[in-house]
Amino acid sequence: MTQPDQAGSLFDRLPDELLEHVLLHVGSRWLLSTVPAVCRRWRLAARKVPARVVRQRRDLSTDEAFPETTALFHWDNTRQITDWLFGIARRSRLCGFPEDSTIWDDDNLEAMIELCPHLQLYGMKGSIASYKQRDSLRIARALAARCPDLRTVSLFGVDPNDNVIATLAQGCRAIHTFSCQDFFYNDSDMGRITDAAVLQMAAHCSRLTQLYFLFLPKNESITDQSLTAVARGCPRLSRVVLHGLTTLTDAVLLALAKGCPELTRVMVVGGTFTDAGVIPLLVGCRKLETVRFEGAAVTDASLIAVVEQAPTITRLEFLKAPHLTDAGLAVLVKAGRRFAVLHVNGPNISDEKNK
Repeated sequence: MTQPDQAGSLFDRLPDELLEHVLLHVGSRWLLSTVPAVCRRWRLAARKVPARVVRQRRDLSTDEAFPETTALFHWDNTRQITDWLFGIARRSRLCGFPEDSTIWDDDNLEAMIELCPHLQLYGMKGSIASYKQRDSLRIARALAARCPDLRTVSLFGVDPNDNVIATLAQGCRAIHTFSCQDFFYNDSDMGRITDAAVLQMAAHCSRLTQLYFLFLPKNESITDQSLTAVARGCPRLSRVVLHGLTTLTDAVLLALAKGCPELTRVMVVGGTFTDAGVIPLLVGCRKLETVRFEGAAVTDASLIAVVEQAPTITRLEFLKAPHLTDAGLAVLVKAGRRFAVLHVNGPNISDEKNK
């Protein structure tokens, strides 16, 4: 009979085939998901467990679920396997999972979402290599079906196509913060966000308060049509950050000025904007604190409007503005004490003034 102190060494001497056979008979998905954290050999053995076996494991009991977990992140290029993660998951309100742990394929990520019915924040970050192989739509469907309380969605460098965003918008109507940063937009294999997806957000996400679209180098498929719909359908918007949406015009700013009185921050890079849209935004949104435009064709009239009619603005940036002059900047300088950040430049502003 094996002595207790020899049990570990005896198990270590099991052939890999027997170890894999043992794992096939683990009765809980949660226990099976902890296997890769034990050691390198167990992690390699876990890779041999077919996904269909994981799906067939019995449903998790209440004490194995993570009802208190409200945030779930997964990311790539992370080498550390945190063996304490599952031990604290029941008590923690923040849970993260390394993407390079092979247990987090689509099957197991979907199973993890099932464990977190009260999930409020979901972050997805990846490289172009890792997410070409991930079924983002499948994960979105799991979130939509299981997590009605989802409030914050952050997609960074993944495959943010119309179907993914539409599915989240239709199923998770409590979303109040949506962030999409697509730095792989030019890759032909990656999906593109168009007006169709943004219109779904406008129709279903009336609680939206923060919207971030950041595209490099640009997105020409999101236009005035969808963003004016967002301004009408999401009156609680307080922060709007748009980068690389090159087709936008003053119509979007006019819609925001009319439909979003709670706006405190507007930051826009790209598009075609003039005084006709900027001044109504500055004057109409009485809670604005931060304004940043890059490349807008505004004149000194917008600067004067900031000083005379927008007293709440304390952080102001007009960058690469071709029509601003030293005279307009001088008006700002006189009111300079009220600004925590003041950055204005353009070809018609002298270098001395820029300093």
